[in-house]
Amino acid sequence: MPDANYILALSYLNLKQPDNALKIFQKILRLYPDDPTVAKNSDIGIAKCQYELGQIKEAIKRFKLIIYKYPKTDVEFESLLWLAQFYLKSSDYTQALDFYQQLLDRFSEHAGVDQIHYEMGQAYEITRHV
Repeated sequence: MPDANYILALSYLNLKQPDNALKIFQKILRLYPDDPTVAKNSDIGIAKCQYELGQIKEAIKRFKLIIYKYPKTDVEFESLLWLAQFYLKSSDYTQALDFYQQLLDRFSEHAGVDQIHYEMGQAYEITRHV
C-alpha cells in the first residue's frame, strides 16, 4: 500500500498538482514512518511540493533536514544538488558553491559528479564577473 500511495503522489506532482501530492506524501509519512525507503522518498516529495506551492523557506528547511536524516543516500545527493542549483539560480553564489562542495566531498564517486563539476565551474565563473 505505501508504494501505491507513493506512485499516486508522484503522479499528482508530475501533473502539476502539488497540493494533492503533498497531502498523500504527508499521509505516507504518518502511516509508514518505520519504512526507511518510503519515508525518505516521501520527505523529498514533500520538499518538492512545498517548493512548487511557493513555500520556499519550508522547502529549503526540509531539504536541509533530509541531508541530516539520510546521509550517504540518493535523497541526500538529490537534496544537496537541489539546494546548490536553487542558490545558483538565486544568485547566492557563496551558498551554491558551499552545497556543490558538499556534493563533491560526500559523493566523489557518484555518476553525476561531472554535472556537479560543470555547475560548480559555472558558479565560479559567474562570481569572477560579479
